[in-house]
Amino acid sequence: MAYTSTKIVHLTSVHPAFDVRIFHKECVTLAEAGYAVVLLAQHKQHETVGGVRIRAIPARRSQLRRMTLTVAQVLRAALDEDAALYHFHDPELIPVGIILRALGKRVIYDVHENVPEDILTKEYIPLGGRRLVASAMGMLERLASRLFDAIVVVTPAIGSRFPQAKTVMIRNLPVVQEWLYAEPKPYTERPPWIIYAGRISVDRGIGTMVQAMGMLPERLKARLVLAGVF
Repeated sequence: MAYTSTKIVHLTSVHPAFDVRIFHKECVTLAEAGYAVVLLAQHKQHETVGGVRIRAIPARRSQLRRMTLTVAQVLRAALDEDAALYHFHDPELIPVGIILRALGKRVIYDVHENVPEDILTKEYIPLGGRRLVASAMGMLERLASRLFDAIVVVTPAIGSRFPQAKTVMIRNLPVVQEWLYAEPKPYTERPPWIIYAGRISVDRGIGTMVQAMGMLPERLKARLVLAGVF
């Protein structure tokens, strides 16, 4: 493949290297379009997969060490790549984005969640301090977004929190090619299953899903099928 002269670096200190949205939907798509793509992520080894060069950052179990040492390593690796464009995916990397922008780099912030609301569900933050932390994080996002070249969001609700002129929505939808060889059955022949794929946790709504199933008539014999990390 003949690369363009543009190198794009994706940065994450939280997500695994082969995260579906980051790696498959964004990095691989860019590589297929001819860009030189580098992904900085926690991984076991440096390698190139799907045209994407993965630059491994050591994984850390401690959240505090990840938010300090890992973030510092991501920044060093990002500076070493000297790319034309940096695209980061975690709110804890906002300081990295600000530093890169101060150095004249083009920076995109990819907002996967409504961060202030997400903070309110974090059990590792004392309950009494969650609203304060959520408010401070929301303010940091709004101020930093003025510096960044673009903001990518996944829903209109999240997008409404950022400057509309520089905000783009890319929904987290299935990859069309994954369905090309499927043989769909008529709905009348399908079992009454409701399927959820993703992280299984309270903040992702598992409690609401279970409650909703309890509202269905027993005669339907409906079944909730979960696929993901618990």
